[in-house]
Amino acid sequence: MQTIKTNKIKIEFFIDKILTDFSIFQITTSDFYIPFGSLILDETISGLKALSVVFEKGNSFFCLFKGNSIKTNLISSTIKQFDGGDKLSVEKIDSKEKLEAVPIHLVAQLLINSLSSPSNDLLAFNNIAGSLLCLNRSLFVTNRSGENEKIIKIPALKLRIDKELCLNIDVKTFSSLLIKKKLDIKKPLKDYPKYIISHSTQKLRRLLPDEKIDAASIFIEKQEPKKKTTIDFIDFSGKEKFEASKMGFLYSFFQDIQKKLSNYLDLSFIEVKPKESIRYEKRLNIDKNTKVNEAIKNTSFHIVDMVGEEDSEEFILEIKKSLTTFTEASRISIGKRLKDECFNLIVIHNSVYYEKYNLEDPYRKDKPEGIAYQHITIEDFKYSSRSIINNIIKELIIKSDLKERKIQIVDWEAYQFNGNWKFGIKKDDLFYFLEVNPNGEMKFSTLENNLFSSSSYTEYCDLFDNLQNERKELQIDGIVVSDKEEINVIQQTDYYTIPDFLSVGNTFKEATQQFTINKKEFLDLFDEFSNQYEHKELETINNEIKDVAFSTLDRKQILQLITHRTVRKEFNQFFYERTGNLLHYYFKDALTRYKLLDSNLDIKYFQEGEFGYYFVGTKGEGIQSNFPRASKIRKVIPYNSAPILFDKLLPTLNVDFVKHENITVIPFPFKYLREYVNQTHTA
Repeated sequence: MQTIKTNKIKIEFFIDKILTDFSIFQITTSDFYIPFGSLILDETISGLKALSVVFEKGNSFFCLFKGNSIKTNLISSTIKQFDGGDKLSVEKIDSKEKLEAVPIHLVAQLLINSLSSPSNDLLAFNNIAGSLLCLNRSLFVTNRSGENEKIIKIPALKLRIDKELCLNIDVKTFSSLLIKKKLDIKKPLKDYPKYIISHSTQKLRRLLPDEKIDAASIFIEKQEPKKKTTIDFIDFSGKEKFEASKMGFLYSFFQDIQKKLSNYLDLSFIEVKPKESIRYEKRLNIDKNTKVNEAIKNTSFHIVDMVGEEDSEEFILEIKKSLTTFTEASRISIGKRLKDECFNLIVIHNSVYYEKYNLEDPYRKDKPEGIAYQHITIEDFKYSSRSIINNIIKELIIKSDLKERKIQIVDWEAYQFNGNWKFGIKKDDLFYFLEVNPNGEMKFSTLENNLFSSSSYTEYCDLFDNLQNERKELQIDGIVVSDKEEINVIQQTDYYTIPDFLSVGNTFKEATQQFTINKKEFLDLFDEFSNQYEHKELETINNEIKDVAFSTLDRKQILQLITHRTVRKEFNQFFYERTGNLLHYYFKDALTRYKLLDSNLDIKYFQEGEFGYYFVGTKGEGIQSNFPRASKIRKVIPYNSAPILFDKLLPTLNVDFVKHENITVIPFPFKYLREYVNQTHTA
């Protein structure tokens, strides 16, 4: 089994070279924080011509200059002009001992923030407020086309190395003041850092206090309420799409590090070797679809109109029409109240509508117990999508299972568990548990702080609180408990897996480089290929090549001649091995996808020391040409000397009815538990 790259990095510095070629200064305040910190950072770059700056918490920052281009007293006199500048002190980091005392992640960030001009013409690197931002102009959002086109949003990727030496790529959005009314601005506009973009370099820079610029050209870091800028983790459908994804940015970033910073640092990803790998099983999918079909055959649908408008009547008729592809029209009814014995589809508006008109949201009302129901919002639902209707039916089956207190969407007995498994979560100050026996029968319970459960309650409080206090931002997804009361905790981490983005990027590069080949030389190669492979189309293709009037051929002409998919794919590899030129890229065939993208496919589990770790990727079968999100690594923590037992539950991740047509990231019984909590919990 091949190793998997993670976003945890290993860094080696060449300190003597750093101290020779750069000057590094640390600026510290005697207060708790530096007032107007981001302004000072940006003005240090623009005014003092620093190559880069980076913050250390709130009371100190570092700046990097080329060679010995600046003296300590010049920096000191410049920063004294800022508000609170009299409390700032400057120290030059001019020895190996001083540099080694600076945290590793800050030295690395300081060096990479100095990158300014990436090799890719579409990209621009920016060192703003101590961060490295990457802009790709293909992602810019404009208000209109033509002569009056204005940029209104600039999505950016922020590259950050944290103190755990994890490489993070976060999405930031800069919005133009042209759309100021759409932004949720909660403080005076003057308090927001403002930026302008250079149309020649596509770079952002800080707008300085004394500059006068038209508001249409000014940007602040802000997104519209309830909107989120998303950038795919990786897209391998084409070269430009790849370059606009996070891994495409990382590819350009690593090329630039190699080209411009390899004399100063060596940066590589730490790899892990999975102990166990579980591929998505079609058998389970077929089993689940059989259960879905059986449920549809034996149950009627009831559409509940909680909107009561003309639009909802038309909407409901469309839903009924969509449902007839799954069941007979006679088994679909419409009404104003829920029916106990049916699958109920409740039609409502979305939350934005009820907030806008200050109306009570039916979704937030008390949930009816013992009834299978699913809400559908008029504004967001696409009734023409068969997959969405299918997903809603699966949700209804889960709620029907909840009503019957037995897992029936899959055959739980097929997992062959010998004892009961318990799954637990915490919500507010209550602990909720689901216990599943070997037959799939479910039993729910709630643990609260009272006279009869105080010792158990205190134990679970300690478990959650102690782990949560170590890193508050790392969420605990839940706990699993064996029939021997052995507890494993599932906790999120900062880590995620990294595909072989360098090979993907190099493949795109090779598949788009221009070349020509002599026609006779190409014919000789094709004859050699024809002698090794048996395809009835080869003779026809050979004759077409001979009929070509040109003396040389390029990639486009060759691909126009070889259109048969199998022949083209096999000849592509043959041609590459003989000439070093790639005709086309293939990422979705089994061999290539598991070689380059295995870190983001299916389920992988490994152990390090006393802890278990796992991650869940996209289904390896029939993958799409993009992965919207990274595969996060979760940590399994054995509690109170318990063994690691989570690996026994890995098969319960291998289902696609929790996440829409994809594998779930925690054992699927947690889905039942959360549905139970939603129906019973009162805040």
